[in-house]
Amino acid sequence: MTSLAHQLKRLALPQNDPGLFTRRDVSSLLFDPKYAATMDRNTFYALGCTGLEELLGIEPSFEEFQDTLFCQASMMLERSVQSKEINEKLDEGISLFLSRVSPYFLLKPAQKCLEWLIHRFHIQLYNMDSLLACSLPYHETKTFSRVKSGVPLARGTLITHCYKDLSFMDFICTMVSKAVKAHSTANTNSSHLRVVFSFYASTIVSALDAVENVTDTIISKLLPFVQKGLKSSLIDYKAATYMIVCQLAVKVVMEGSLVNTLALHLSKSLVKEPVLPKEGLGSLIVLLQNQKEGSVGPKPFGHLCCVGSLVENLQAMAAAHDVGPLLRYLLPHLVHSVVATPFDEMEQDTEVPPHVSLLESIVRSVPLSKGLDHTVGRLLLVEYLAQDQPSADHIAALNRHLLPLVRLFESKYCGALDGVLSGHVCDLAVAEQKQLFHHFISLSMSSGKYKILGESDTSLLLSLQHPLPSVRKLALEHLTGLLSSGPPENLEESFLREALLDRMKDDVPEVVAAALKALEGYMDHLDPEDTVSSLLSLLERADLSLAEQWLPVLQDCVRVLSDPRIGRGNAELSERLGWRLLPFLPVTTDVPNSPQLQLATCVASCPILAQHPLTQDWAQELKVVVDQCSETAFLQEVNTVLVSTLTKNLALMEPFSKRSALEKLAMLVEQPHGSGLRERTAYLVLTQTLLQGLGQTSDTHHLVTAQRIYTCLERHLLKDADGAPTSFSEYLVVYLEKGKEGKGGSRAYLQVLISLLRGFISSLKCPDPSFRGDVWWNPEKLDTSTCCYLHLLCRLFCVTISGASRGPREWRYRDLMKLLFEKHLATPTDVFKFLCVLWGYGTNQGDQLDVRVGAVLQTQALYVGQALLAAQPAATLSALASVESPVVPSLLCCLCSPLREVRRAAIAVLDKLSLAEDSAFQPIVTRLLGNTEEIIADPAHLSQALGVLSEEASAAPGPPSGPTLGAALQQLLQTSQSSPCPSYTAVTLLRALDHVNGESVLTALMPMLDWLVVQSGQALTFLRSEAQLTQLVLGKYNEEAAPLLAKNQACLDLFVQALKSPVQPYPDVPSIQVMALEQITKSFFSALGEKVQQQLLGVMFDLLVQSQVALVSNTISSVFKGLAIDAELVAKELVPPEKPKVTVTVQQTRRSTMQQRKAQESGEGMPEEEAVSWQRVTLILELLQHKKKLKRAQALVPPLFTLLSRSLQPTAGAQGNMDYTKQLLLSCLLNVCQKLSPDGGPVAPDILEEDKFNLELVVQCVRGSDMPQTHHHALLLLGTVAGIFPDKVLHNIMPIFTFMGANIMRLDDSYSFQVINKTVRSVIPALIKHRRLPILSELVATLGAPRFLWVLLLLLFKQHATTTAGSAADKDVALERDLEFWISLCCTFDVAPQLTSVVKILQYLMGLPQDKEDEVPAHSSKELRHFKFLSVNFTAQLLASRSFIGKLADTPGGDGGDDGLLKLHLLEETLRYIHTVAHCVEDNSDKPTAKFWRALLNKAYDVLDKVNSLLPTDTFITVMKGLIGNRLPSIRRKAMELLNNKLQQKTKWEEPQVAVLLSLSDDLLSIVGRAHGQTALYSLKLLCRNFGADHREAFVPVLRRAVEVATAAGEEKNVAGSALLCIAEVAAELKTLAIPQLPRLMPALLQTMAERKDLLSNEIYLLSAVTALQRVTETLPHFISPYLHATVSQVCRITRLAETSSASPQLSARLASLRSTLATKVAPRVLLPTLAKIYNDMVPAKQSHLGALMSILKAHITHMEKDQLNSHQSELTSFFLTALDFRAQHCQGDLEKTAEVEGFTIDCLLAMVMKLSEVTFRPLFFKLFDWCKTATEGRQRLLTFYRLADCLAERLKGLFVLFAGNLVKPFSDLLQQTNVAKTDEALFDSEDGVEKSAMLLRYVLDCMFKIFLYDTQHFLSKDRAEALMGPLVDQFSVAMADDTKWKALNYQILLKTRHGSSKVRFSALLMVMELARKLRENYMVLLPETIPFLAELMEDESEEVEHQVQKVIQEMENILGEPLQSYF
Repeated sequence: MTSLAHQLKRLALPQNDPGLFTRRDVSSLLFDPKYAATMDRNTFYALGCTGLEELLGIEPSFEEFQDTLFCQASMMLERSVQSKEINEKLDEGISLFLSRVSPYFLLKPAQKCLEWLIHRFHIQLYNMDSLLACSLPYHETKTFSRVKSGVPLARGTLITHCYKDLSFMDFICTMVSKAVKAHSTANTNSSHLRVVFSFYASTIVSALDAVENVTDTIISKLLPFVQKGLKSSLIDYKAATYMIVCQLAVKVVMEGSLVNTLALHLSKSLVKEPVLPKEGLGSLIVLLQNQKEGSVGPKPFGHLCCVGSLVENLQAMAAAHDVGPLLRYLLPHLVHSVVATPFDEMEQDTEVPPHVSLLESIVRSVPLSKGLDHTVGRLLLVEYLAQDQPSADHIAALNRHLLPLVRLFESKYCGALDGVLSGHVCDLAVAEQKQLFHHFISLSMSSGKYKILGESDTSLLLSLQHPLPSVRKLALEHLTGLLSSGPPENLEESFLREALLDRMKDDVPEVVAAALKALEGYMDHLDPEDTVSSLLSLLERADLSLAEQWLPVLQDCVRVLSDPRIGRGNAELSERLGWRLLPFLPVTTDVPNSPQLQLATCVASCPILAQHPLTQDWAQELKVVVDQCSETAFLQEVNTVLVSTLTKNLALMEPFSKRSALEKLAMLVEQPHGSGLRERTAYLVLTQTLLQGLGQTSDTHHLVTAQRIYTCLERHLLKDADGAPTSFSEYLVVYLEKGKEGKGGSRAYLQVLISLLRGFISSLKCPDPSFRGDVWWNPEKLDTSTCCYLHLLCRLFCVTISGASRGPREWRYRDLMKLLFEKHLATPTDVFKFLCVLWGYGTNQGDQLDVRVGAVLQTQALYVGQALLAAQPAATLSALASVESPVVPSLLCCLCSPLREVRRAAIAVLDKLSLAEDSAFQPIVTRLLGNTEEIIADPAHLSQALGVLSEEASAAPGPPSGPTLGAALQQLLQTSQSSPCPSYTAVTLLRALDHVNGESVLTALMPMLDWLVVQSGQALTFLRSEAQLTQLVLGKYNEEAAPLLAKNQACLDLFVQALKSPVQPYPDVPSIQVMALEQITKSFFSALGEKVQQQLLGVMFDLLVQSQVALVSNTISSVFKGLAIDAELVAKELVPPEKPKVTVTVQQTRRSTMQQRKAQESGEGMPEEEAVSWQRVTLILELLQHKKKLKRAQALVPPLFTLLSRSLQPTAGAQGNMDYTKQLLLSCLLNVCQKLSPDGGPVAPDILEEDKFNLELVVQCVRGSDMPQTHHHALLLLGTVAGIFPDKVLHNIMPIFTFMGANIMRLDDSYSFQVINKTVRSVIPALIKHRRLPILSELVATLGAPRFLWVLLLLLFKQHATTTAGSAADKDVALERDLEFWISLCCTFDVAPQLTSVVKILQYLMGLPQDKEDEVPAHSSKELRHFKFLSVNFTAQLLASRSFIGKLADTPGGDGGDDGLLKLHLLEETLRYIHTVAHCVEDNSDKPTAKFWRALLNKAYDVLDKVNSLLPTDTFITVMKGLIGNRLPSIRRKAMELLNNKLQQKTKWEEPQVAVLLSLSDDLLSIVGRAHGQTALYSLKLLCRNFGADHREAFVPVLRRAVEVATAAGEEKNVAGSALLCIAEVAAELKTLAIPQLPRLMPALLQTMAERKDLLSNEIYLLSAVTALQRVTETLPHFISPYLHATVSQVCRITRLAETSSASPQLSARLASLRSTLATKVAPRVLLPTLAKIYNDMVPAKQSHLGALMSILKAHITHMEKDQLNSHQSELTSFFLTALDFRAQHCQGDLEKTAEVEGFTIDCLLAMVMKLSEVTFRPLFFKLFDWCKTATEGRQRLLTFYRLADCLAERLKGLFVLFAGNLVKPFSDLLQQTNVAKTDEALFDSEDGVEKSAMLLRYVLDCMFKIFLYDTQHFLSKDRAEALMGPLVDQFSVAMADDTKWKALNYQILLKTRHGSSKVRFSALLMVMELARKLRENYMVLLPETIPFLAELMEDESEEVEHQVQKVIQEMENILGEPLQSYF
């Protein structure tokens, strides 16, 4: 380095800074830099010494710095002149001090010391790193920001910098090391470093977490510091290092060597410094868990074994965390160390080796989960077997050490060791390995399992599971031998138990026999329950019919079950065993000595059943039957005798024993059984026994048992059965024979079940027949036994009716139903009462019968009722339809069902019942049957119909003789409230009567409501349906019944009683109280009288006071909110009427107060009990807070002031509560005032008198309360009243302020000032608001309006600009209000002062600077801009206001005189101001205020516009002429805009004025081509529109110039567009004068519309071109022939382009207008040839344009006259024949596009057809018909023609029928040709032939449909029908191959058989027959639904229909091959 470089470097040092000692700002930590510069060195030294002394009090180690950094000599030390060695030593001392002082950095003593070091040694310059290290842990504090002369360092910034700048990371780590070193030399407490370590850990861990990829560089940077931390003895340092290691392990997968190193250091740290052992182990676990397995070597294992508390810590950690990763590393090494211990060491060690002890501790204390137990067991075995030729002594010593370990492991993880040993048994091939294995298993407590058997050469455990039965048998025999001498010690009891029980489940009889023998020997050690369960399972699963070898085994099994040891001490088990053996008694075969019979005999003879009370003597009876009965009758006899024996034994039992036996027998039957022959036979026999015993039971037990029996039977009874036997025994024999053969067993089984069901029905008894006499069988009122009986009847009916409706074998179930009716429902009355239960039970929520009546069962019951009613005599019908019968009400309930089929069935029953004409319900039934379809379609129609009937009954009562509608409805109401009627039925009836309302209805239901309200108090018996019924009855308190409450006091009392019933029996059903409250609706309340309203209000308020339920309070609140209430009613509730409502004078108030005080002094309280309680008042006031619908609100004012006066009395109550009440009172008064005066203005005296407001009370509220909220409400009220009664407040303002002044004298505090301030702000503005206009106007008038009005206005503008604050909406409201006031103020003066003021305002504004300068010091730039804009805005608003214009109109002299001069002056000043603002806009164009200046300029233009509107027309034109010539483009543009606005107005121009305006065209033409030429063109356009018609020649230059602009090559698009619009306007006005410009104009226009990519990029330009073309075409249609072809082509192309893109609607509309102009203006002789030529051009490549072309042609044809059409018809016909051939010539496979183009052509052709007569259309139609038959490729013309025919049929409707006769045969042929079932030849040969055939078929069918639809000429004759019927049905048969679709079609045809017309019914029969012919045998699936319809038609009123039905049936029989007459 050169000498110069050395000098420069030295000069660059901080101490060489020339301003170091002379600067005005001095660096300081504690003081402001400028203030620190004034302090001397002694002050700083004293400060530092003081800080050091204080630090010494905290930490004495700082004493060493007293003699160095803080000595007296340091004051004179100047380090800049010291040597390098001295400076280095000084730096070392400073660094040491900063490291030591870092923990105390935030303390004042430390900061004082740092202040001295900064001042004296400039450590902020020389020792920046040390100072930063000292303060960096506190980087988020303000103190750190003073060190860095900035702001606190955000933590996120610090972390980001840490991982991005590794040198900074190194700095942080080194900082910690230095801090540790610094404190270690001083022997200080390490806890002081905690903040450093916390900062270190949080920063490094967060940086590692935030970095995306932890690189090797980062790891290498951190690793040395990690090692230091792990070696450190400091707890916090080590903990921080642990955190960093964990974060590294989680964040990155490291190399194995690095992982091993970290693990080694971690393990060493746990041994050398045993602090934080759990944290260290946790770090090691995290490291092992997140790194590759196997990365850690064996070295850490040795260190871990030396950790003293390893096991204890692992145990504690395992309770909450997963320690598996550490155990997976530790255990393999530990097991290897245990097993591989050298023999010498084992001989020397008398104690347990440490590794063995450690492993035992881990196994004992630490849970081995997630497969670790299997791992340890496997490792133990593998390491043991891996020994290389160990000696016997070695094995013995090893076993001695391992035995406790293995036993311990086995006791804790038995399954794991078993699994390991079992897996190794088969893998041992070497003898030495086997020997070692035997040694190992000898260590186990269950070594016997693994002992090798000699016979099988495998262990006992595997032999028991061996696949060979012989091996399993040998193993069991070996086990039996072992058990013979007692339980072996080397076998676990659990193993023996499981082995024996598992082998009992074997599928080989010999093995089971051996297991049974072993089990018998080991029985004393087994659980009897397990033994019995295993033996019974063997009996149940062994099937003797398949393997007779099982018989000896099963006999032994029965013998073992009879062993007395099983039941010893457990009588209950013996008894249960006897019941379990009963199913083995029935005999299933008649073969003598069969295994089944032998087993049954064996079971019958066993001691258990011989002693069983139910099977006594059965063994003898069986022997007799076997000996005496023949083989043929054996089966029937033996099971019959078994049933009779069991029944006989039941009968001999005591009643209690018999009941118990029946219960157990029922439980046995209820248990699930298999489908085998034995199981089912046992089930049937035992069930028959139960049925036999059913008759011997008592009534209650009889029903319970019957219910259980039926539940068992019902599961199998939903299947059908057939057969001929009649008794149970015969059925059972048939079943056993078929079951033995394996054929038809299931069907025979069902036959037996049906027989059992018949017996069940016969055995069932009614417990109490007395209920049969009730009118209603009400499950809610019946006892439990009767409900159980009805439950069984319902289920029996369900099963029988389900079986009776299935196929041809339902006769058996019908017999069952007949038996059911005969036995239990003998009379029609009982039958229909039972059916009524089924009809309505589906709505019962109580479910007392415990049965589900679904829609299917309900419908079936209804149809059963219909069938039964049809067979009843008239007397029975009358009885069933009477009021004593439940039939009619139940049917009406069914009509409310949401299911259509239920309503249909109910209508059918009601129809049969309508024959009883003398029924009281007959009027209702008759009327309802008239609305059958509506009721079936809509479930709500019944309610509406009954409502209509009620209205009719009320309007026109029926004749006195016979039942009337009113009486019938009353009877329904009486039925619903009758006691026997179920509440759920009453609920449904009242819902049906929802629209039946009125006083009579409510009167009829009052008894029911009374009973329900009383009943609701008994919550336990109050049903849910009764709660719903209560709600419905309360619903009758509505508007129609409201007058009854005034007439009938009982009715009102009942409603009040309901209001006071708070009980809520069900959580989801509201209480009666809430129900009644919800009935008080606005309409109901309004219909009540005032007296009733008052009473209900009182009750509601009482409930509000008394109720503690939130729902009730909320309901009252919502009800009250919705009512329209007279305030007088509320006033009476607040203050009793007899009390005075308000004290209206001061004297009365004082007198009242004195009386109160005297009463208090004498000890007499005020009669508070006569007043309304404050709680009630408060609640009412809360309701009134937000009440909107309040009539005569002023009635509340007196009572509210009365209550306010009462609240101010000393006895009113606690002040806190009274403050809230006062606030409510004041708030209600405020609401009343706001309701009476929404705008805050005065109120008429007849509405509210001024004397009723006692302002003294309001002031007294403020004075007597300390609550700010009370003051706030009072002041708000004062402010509002000041607006309503300003004089009253003004007269009382002095007392108010007098009080305030006295209060301020007495309480001189800030709170009193605040009250005064609020009062002034709330009251004074309200007063001034009504006075400020006259005050200010009088002030200005006195001073002189011309001189001072503008000053006042500017002051007002200033006030608004500087004080307005709030949201944007608030600012707008304030501005609108102030503008209105300012304008009102101005308009109080004449026009001249106003104009003068506006001029002076503009002059003042021009004198203001652009932005804030020194001249405007008090306001901001924003306020200045606001002031300017406000002033200009006011000027514009004033000149446009009605008041100003009205003043101007009333001013005499008009525009002359001084006012005219003022207007001109104003115009001049406005122009000057605009000129000034325009310059400001240019000057500030690139500044943030540019937007403001543009807005201000626009507002100035508005002023100019308003001024111009005031000027005379001549003056205006002169001004405009001058402005248009201005040099500023912006002013020229605004002048043209003003001119345009004037020209757009409907102004009557005089000729001189027109001449001057026309002279402007030259100036405007000169602007064209310059700036704002677009606006100039628009002005020229408007001039031409106004004056072009009378001055055409003047606009020829305009047209020429516009054409030049439009055709210029480089002209801007917007300007060219404006030129085109100008051309359009001028050409329209010039007419023929524009012809010379066509050669230049038309090509340019067409070129503009030419095809290019950017055509739609500027839509405005394109729209202008289209507009110009349209106007030219419209104006000169006869002169555009040379351009017609190109014009039409371009129009079509652009139309298509606009349709396929997002073009604007304006463009589409303008194109449509252009097409219309071309179609209507151009002559046919010119247009038609052009269109034909264009069509030929477009067809090859531009087919998408044809739509627009055809639209032009269509519009042209529509516009043509008739004679023109006739003359051009041939030309058009030729064109259409060509166009219709598009499909045949140009299809190209795109059917969709072809259809679109063809549709355009057809649509166009239809337009021509509609203008033709029949004479001219007929030849055209036949020509088209012949054209389609002309052979073309692929018969494409057929598609086109029949599509055309379809459209013609749609358009011509009935007229087309005249021409359709010739289409019948082609229709028929095409239907045949397109039927794939009739022909294999395709109609179209192309690839899409199928699709085309479908299209053709659709067109043909659509055409036929329209012909038939619009036929009025009987088109479909017999011949035509026959020609079309067959092909149509054939098509149906092809299209509807799916049965479901045929079903739908068939059903629709069948519905037509019920049509009112006999012809329709006849035709439907023809269709049915034709369908049957086509479907043949497939019609069988449709036959069930067809039969009922045919049966109805067999009795048709038309003989022709009846004969046709017979033909149809006969034809069906021939088709289907079976007779059908049996179905009718």
